[in-house]
Order: sequence, then structure tokens, then C-alpha cells
Amino acid sequence: MMARPAHAAVWLNLEIKSSPEHPDLTPPLTQMVAGTLDVLRAHELCDRTLVQSFDWRVLREVAVQAPEMPRSFLSELPGSADQPTQNVFTGSPWMAGLRLEDHAGSLPRLVSAAGGQVW
Repeated sequence: MMARPAHAAVWLNLEIKSSPEHPDLTPPLTQMVAGTLDVLRAHELCDRTLVQSFDWRVLREVAVQAPEMPRSFLSELPGSADQPTQNVFTGSPWMAGLRLEDHAGSLPRLVSAAGGQVW
């Protein structure tokens, strides 16, 4: 049996970057998530890693491949004219087909229904 590492109480907050608007910039999601999980498993970090992403398709795939891992659903609302981006809106490719309308317009309810532990 391996000794516990000195920093066993420390959690890894891992953000997986991808874009549904530019899928050619990353490997296919199933492969990208599998590769990430392989590394986490090899280093015995799965039980203390929180996976987060603005691309909720990634989080859906993490739920398929490692349902025990906590997931954080990141959102960005419209900012100033200099930074007008957002990822949560009707028909958003970032939301993995989820719809606010199905949860009374409540983002916390939507994240919870999607299995998110953190928003």
C-alpha cells in the first residue's frame, strides 16, 4: 500500500478548456476526457479533483466516464461592450443541450439537475 502523499488534503481544481464553436482545436471530447481521467487515475487524484468547464459538454462526458467525480458548471454572463461574451442563453452550444426554460429560468436548478455539485 502506498503512503499517503504529504498534501493528501489538497484538492485539484481542474478546468478543461474546449469550445463547441471550434471543435477542431481539441481532441474529440470522449478522448480528451478519457486522457485526462487516465492521468488523474494514474496519480490517484480522482478522489480529490473537481473538474470544471465553461463547455458543459465536457462535464456531461466526465459524468459518463467518472460519475463519482464532482463537476463545476462555469458560466459567463454578458459583460461590458469590451467583453460581450456569454455561454448561458437559449440555444447555447456551450450548455450541452440543457435549457433554462426547463428549470423555470433558474441557473442553479439547471446546474443541479445536470448533476453539478458546484456552479
